Amino acid sequence: MEILGNKLKKFFDKVDNPPNDAEITYAGNRYEVWEVSEDLFNKMCDMSEEEFVKLAGEEAWWRQSDGSVLGVPDSYFEVNGECLLGWNRWEHETTRYTNLSEYLCDCVGASTGKNVCACATDLAKYNDMTMAELFEKYGEYPEKESYKNKIINDTEIENILAEHFNVSDCLLKVVHTIHGESVVAEIVE
Repeated sequence: MEILGNKLKKFFDKVDNPPNDAEITYAGNRYEVWEVSEDLFNKMCDMSEEEFVKLAGEEAWWRQSDGSVLGVPDSYFEVNGECLLGWNRWEHETTRYTNLSEYLCDCVGASTGKNVCACATDLAKYNDMTMAELFEKYGEYPEKESYKNKIINDTEIENILAEHFNVSDCLLKVVHTIHGESVVAEIVE
């Protein structure tokens, strides 16, 4: 059985040692897909949130779903350069998406782990693949570099905005904090 989560290695190293009931089949920067035995899955379901956090850590999470409530997909999209059968919930004219995460968020409205898992379960089913294959083929949001606690100059801020937010040729109002913990850049029209 497939589950979707993140930062689960520590958990499975403790509860599945030696490893034979859990295998990671996809590892991205936001999501991991694990194949787990029914016995281990049942143990996970019976575990309290406190027990799970004690074993896995604060940032770890997992979800499992039998599918979404969206019904049978009826539209084709280009996602990560590949054809995906999916849902067009709001009759979007856009049919091209950079990756699966963008499609799920912008076209379906799924961004939480619970909703992403439910939709990914159905998308995998209707596109005749596993959830791991779905994420491998269609991708997810790339991990953005964190700029917290970095001292950067105005040129670097302009480059960051241009790279991550498609902002160019703009005037910037930049505010630096004394300890360098945060930098606020405001686009001035």
